Amino acid sequence: MSLKDDVRNMKKGNGYCRVKLEPELEERAALWNPAKRRAVARKMQRWARQLIISAFVLERDAQSSPQQRLKVLPLQKARLN
Repeated sequence: MSLKDDVRNMKKGNGYCRVKLEPELEERAALWNPAKRRAVARKMQRWARQLIISAFVLERDAQSSPQQRLKVLPLQKARLN
């Protein structure tokens, strides 16, 4: 769903219903103007993307077992094979 769809869904009768934020976010954003809200939203989107990617990398690293290294053979033994 896009932002335009969200705005269309908010229409009620003659006007718009008030946007409700989570209480913790409302406390932080209460005095922010629209430009500040957009700037913070973009920053949070970047942070969210970085957290998702870092979580994926950490999970992948935890699942993979260390690969056993092959022993280096002296040249004479390597020739025998």
